[in-house]
Amino acid sequence: MLKSITDEQLEQETDIEQLRTYVLQAIAIVKTKKAELDQLEEEKQALRHELNRLKAEQGKSTIRPDAKISRDLSSDTEDLDVSPKCHKGRVARNYKVPITKPPIICKCDPEKLPPDAIFKGYHTVIVQNLKIELNDKK
Repeated sequence: MLKSITDEQLEQETDIEQLRTYVLQAIAIVKTKKAELDQLEEEKQALRHELNRLKAEQGKSTIRPDAKISRDLSSDTEDLDVSPKCHKGRVARNYKVPITKPPIICKCDPEKLPPDAIFKGYHTVIVQNLKIELNDKK
């Protein structure tokens, strides 16, 4: 380890290599103390969680990783099997609806339209109405 050095000894030291070794030794000591401190902090946090659990309070929750997510972080695109994302919104169920009336196409006179009007095509819309009838029998 580093022997105790006074400020006067450091000011009188002219050998740069000796000063360099002092600095490297000091850095090594700081790194070991930092590692010890981190380990003690983790142990302290684990003891706090255990104490909270024993006091019937809420302890540390266990968070499990999602099994669906691939942990492969490879940057090779040729190795990855890329599939297009599925649309996870509402699915159209129009194919089940029976159409009972033919579509009505409203035509309008082009002279009644403004001069900058542009035809952009048709958009299909299915309108469902509920019809309630009285059905009495005797």
